[in-house]
Amino acid sequence: MSGRPAPGVAEYRSNFCHAWVLGGEIESDELTAALGDLELAAFAARISSAADEAVAVSEPGFEAGTPRAVRQFLNGFDFLRTHLWSMGGDDPQVGVVGLCLEDGRLWAFRAGVDATLEQLTGAPGRVHWHAVGTAGLEWGEADAKEVWRIECAGPAGALAIHHRPPLASVLGALRDEAAADSSSPTPLASTPAPASRRPRPVAGAASMLRRPRLVLSGRAYAVAAAL
Repeated sequence: MSGRPAPGVAEYRSNFCHAWVLGGEIESDELTAALGDLELAAFAARISSAADEAVAVSEPGFEAGTPRAVRQFLNGFDFLRTHLWSMGGDDPQVGVVGLCLEDGRLWAFRAGVDATLEQLTGAPGRVHWHAVGTAGLEWGEADAKEVWRIECAGPAGALAIHHRPPLASVLGALRDEAAADSSSPTPLASTPAPASRRPRPVAGAASMLRRPRLVLSGRAYAVAAAL
C-alpha cells in the first residue's frame, strides 16, 4: 500500500485484504476490528460442504466459481459501508478501494470513489466489473500472476494498493519461456560434414587450399525479475 492516511481516511492490511476507506467518521482501530471480524466470518464459510457451495454460486452479483469466502467478505463489506459507516441511505458517502487474495486468485473492489485498476506486467488483460447490492460496490477478478495497482485520489494525495505475485512464480514463468525458446535452436547457415566423410585434398594441391574455419554461435538467456 502507498499513500498517507489523513482525517477521514483509514487503511486496513491483512494477508487476505488490503483496503482504503475514505469519508465518514470511522477510525483506523474501528476499521481494523470490523474487517477483522468480517474476515473471520469469511474464513468460516470455507468449511461449507460441496452441496452448500453449489447452491451459493447462484448468489446475485457473483460469478460461478467465486470462492465462498470472497462472496462473504464483499457482501459484508457492502453491508458495513451502507448501513454502519454511512448511517444508512441510498447514497453512502463512504468510499472504499481494495484488493483481496484467496486461494491464489485476486479480486479488486471499489465503491464511492473514482478508482482505476492498472495491470503493470504481462499481456494486457481485461477485468470485468460486477455490482454487489445496489449501493455501488463493484468487484472484478484480475490475473494473480501479474502485477496490479488500484488507485484513487485521497485528501493528502493518491492512495494506491499493489499486488505482486511471489518472486518464485515470476522466475518460473520466465524460465519456462526461455526453455521453450531454446527448444527451437536457430539453424546454422551450413553444417560441415563429419570428419570421416570429408574428402582428402589431392596431393600437390594442399598448399592451394585453406582449411575452413567453423564459427559456432549460440544463444544465452538471462532471467531477471524485480518486485
